[in-house]
Amino acid sequence: MAYWILMFFCVFITPFIMLLFGLYFRKGKPEEPNWAFGYRTKLSMQNHDTWHVAHTYCGKLWVNISKIIIPVSIVPMLFCINTDTKTIGTVTGILCVTQIVPLIGSIFIVERHLNKIFYKDGTRKENE
Repeated sequence: MAYWILMFFCVFITPFIMLLFGLYFRKGKPEEPNWAFGYRTKLSMQNHDTWHVAHTYCGKLWVNISKIIIPVSIVPMLFCINTDTKTIGTVTGILCVTQIVPLIGSIFIVERHLNKIFYKDGTRKENE
């Protein structure tokens, strides 16, 4: 049972980090574009406007994704209670890898959103 508890916590590291950073990015975001912390891509770091839009959008996206991932991850883990360590490990591995897909996929979604609003140099497109 101790192994299951450990793996249960491992499964929820990614979605809880996404939830916490999503809430932070929506509200507090790092004030200045920097190379140390935040949603850092070439377009998002062009200026304060792109930085703000990227963090607000990414924050909303990560909160929504984590709200889906958390309950979807609970069900398979509950089916693993009192099973052997190989089954628990396999299910945990599959869930952790599966959770990385929307995390990485969110980069493409945020960049597409930024490209709709901004030109490559960070200036806003007209009517946006």
